Amino acid sequence: MSPTDLIDPAAGRRRQLTAELQLRQGPGFRHWSRSVASVPRELFVGPFFAEVDECVWVPVSQDEVGLLSWLNQVYADRTLPIRIGRVFADGSGQVSGHATAVASAPGLVVRLLEGLEVVDGMRVLEIGTGSGYSAALLAHRLGGDQVTSVDSSSEVTTRAGQAMRQAGLDPQLVVADGLDGYPAGALYDRVISHCSVRFIPTAWVEQTIPGGLIVAGLRGSLTRDAPIATLQVKDPATAQGVFSGGSEQLLAARTTGSSLASDGAELTVPPAPGAQRTTAIGPQILDSGTSGVTAQFVAQLSLPTVRRVTAGVDRDEVCLVDPLRPR
Repeated sequence: MSPTDLIDPAAGRRRQLTAELQLRQGPGFRHWSRSVASVPRELFVGPFFAEVDECVWVPVSQDEVGLLSWLNQVYADRTLPIRIGRVFADGSGQVSGHATAVASAPGLVVRLLEGLEVVDGMRVLEIGTGSGYSAALLAHRLGGDQVTSVDSSSEVTTRAGQAMRQAGLDPQLVVADGLDGYPAGALYDRVISHCSVRFIPTAWVEQTIPGGLIVAGLRGSLTRDAPIATLQVKDPATAQGVFSGGSEQLLAARTTGSSLASDGAELTVPPAPGAQRTTAIGPQILDSGTSGVTAQFVAQLSLPTVRRVTAGVDRDEVCLVDPLRPR
């Protein structure tokens, strides 16, 4: 640690993170390195949760573990939950539940931002404000008036806004259902989602200029992995593109969950009455290693709300049930 880092350890961690990402990220990182080295991530993370048992969490704060230990964790390349259920880490004790807001791993944030291929003057709509760190990087790079970030939680947006003011950044933060985009600010050159969705909402396509890009993770209920889609908008009804490696770290959009069970869970209840048909391919393909992962992904593209159900007396009948498809 240099003498300068002893005076400002957070700045030292930012420089260290920038150097680490420079080695791991693609060539596009050069466009984001100055922002990563400048934006104080610690303002946006604050106290966070650490999992001590399955779905059991304890808060981690600077006061509890010391400044240097806390900064080391804040600037590590991993996702940190900042809210479990409706409880934030500051002022809480041990809690149980699932993460509903996170500070995504810096490497994942930058990977998604690189996919946007932004240049100066572009307007960006971000879905899922979370900690606010990604919106802060965008605002630092493009200017606050070019960035709109939407989150369904007013508490999340308020906390992110406080961190923005401390960092001297001013993107527009909006409380709204991100699946509807934000039509009041359209059109956008780029749309980026930090929550995974089961399908790309029509509103995102309609609110992006022709030639603009949408970057989002797609995840149905069969797997926890969310391949990243990078789509170019052709017209208000069409977008096409490619998928790249997925991530389990993207939270599902809060309004896309099925009422049947959590993502990735296999159900053990009989399917409700409805239209039924047999398949030419048996369910074994869904469990056949690498090809099974591919089969699950293809099935989810065709039926984004489908759920896997085990039925029968001996649980020997496997069904794919779409609870949202009209019967």
